[in-house]
Amino acid sequence: MKKIIHLLLIFFSIFLSKNSCCQKEEKLVYKYGLELNNSLSASAISVTPTFSYRRWNNHLIDVGLGTSVLEEFVGDGKSFSGIVLTAGYKFYPVGKEQKLNFYFHYSLKHFIYFSRYNGSSSNTRNYNENFLGYGFDVPIGKRFYFNHDLGVGVLTEWEIKSNNTNLSIDGNFRLGFGYKFGQKK
Repeated sequence: MKKIIHLLLIFFSIFLSKNSCCQKEEKLVYKYGLELNNSLSASAISVTPTFSYRRWNNHLIDVGLGTSVLEEFVGDGKSFSGIVLTAGYKFYPVGKEQKLNFYFHYSLKHFIYFSRYNGSSSNTRNYNENFLGYGFDVPIGKRFYFNHDLGVGVLTEWEIKSNNTNLSIDGNFRLGFGYKFGQKK
């Protein structure tokens, strides 16, 4: 019985060891990235540059600051323009160094819109978007890639002046272009 336990311990230590003779060599991966994403949802069409950090081979975290592309004009000289704060997480179930890199995505976006009546500031509207989605990256050479994802989530809208809050279901469509750098083994 002792021999069987010793053999099992040796067997599992070989397979769980990082320096195992049976383990594949790690590929060279990129640790950081820059993306330029164009996003379409119920609250805005936005362009957001993001910085991404890759902790492990299958996990990526990104943060960014952007702007809404369109300025919305509503009657009586009222217009809205805004900024976008975004944070996200991507999980690549098959890894990231494939020909087509599928991923699951979580995105948190905060939009701040400033409304003006004939040039004077009057109110601020805030939107929070929480999305879960699925997408893919397509490598273009070694460092560049194209990304695309679709998501569904919850949109929370509130105005600071009137204290109104609305909840709704929202969809998100995102296209982007990225660049990877900072190699690690």
